[in-house]
Amino acid sequence: MTLWQRLNTIHQAILIATIIVLISIPILHPVGLPVTIAQTTREVYNGISKATANDVVYVEADWGRNTRPEGSGIVAAVRYMFDKNVKIAIATTSGVDGFNEIDNMLQLSGAKDKKVYGVDYIILGAMTSIETSYASFAANPIGFYGVDYVNKQALGNYQIMKSVKTIKDFRLLLCYCFGSETIVYQVRQYAITYGTELYQCIGLNNVPYVWPYYPQYVKGVIQGAQGSAEMEILTGKLAGAIAVQDSVSLAALGTLAIIVIGNIGDYGLRRQKKAVSKISEGMKQ
Repeated sequence: MTLWQRLNTIHQAILIATIIVLISIPILHPVGLPVTIAQTTREVYNGISKATANDVVYVEADWGRNTRPEGSGIVAAVRYMFDKNVKIAIATTSGVDGFNEIDNMLQLSGAKDKKVYGVDYIILGAMTSIETSYASFAANPIGFYGVDYVNKQALGNYQIMKSVKTIKDFRLLLCYCFGSETIVYQVRQYAITYGTELYQCIGLNNVPYVWPYYPQYVKGVIQGAQGSAEMEILTGKLAGAIAVQDSVSLAALGTLAIIVIGNIGDYGLRRQKKAVSKISEGMKQ
């Protein structure tokens, strides 16, 4: 069998195995292939970059295991802010799943080992995803929860919460929005009522709902897993989102390479057949 024949008849199992390997590599070890950074993602990065060690940032973790790649942008942002010694207050509207993701975020950032609970970060608790809850929390964060989630101690006794009276006392808000209604609640109760600096992380299906409020009320947006991958690139904190994008990119590149190789084999085989045909005709003459 000639080289051209081999290229034109690569076994299907080899092709499938190649794609599986290309998809698996980033999952085991994110590569960090170049991605185009959206302006909305860069605005989030620029916003969190202005936070200092004296600031307290509010993070609302509303994602779960099924939306982890989309929430990875906030995880990267939190890890980046912890490196800058920014203080972070965290809450969720996703109950147990939300607390599991908060724990995962704190583990990835090393906060549990390197940061002091109640001084550098605190977990406020969970609230129901209805607008009255957002309004009550915004007006009085300490009074709304009363005690923290971990130790069940009065929030007002923690150093990180000493300067927080209303939601406006947070340097900025970085919130994941699972549903379209959450986008509106945060805008109305956080940004419009108190003039807070609000940044949102949303699933791609909810992108249309945020545009009426951007950039007047929502200062920056992380759009889906792609936006989260962009945030990971900007912060240098590669994790789940960039792994997904790397897998897609490598699979696409692998598929393209297979198509090119197949076409090269087909082209070479055609030329070979023509050459053989010419030789045969010459011998007959």
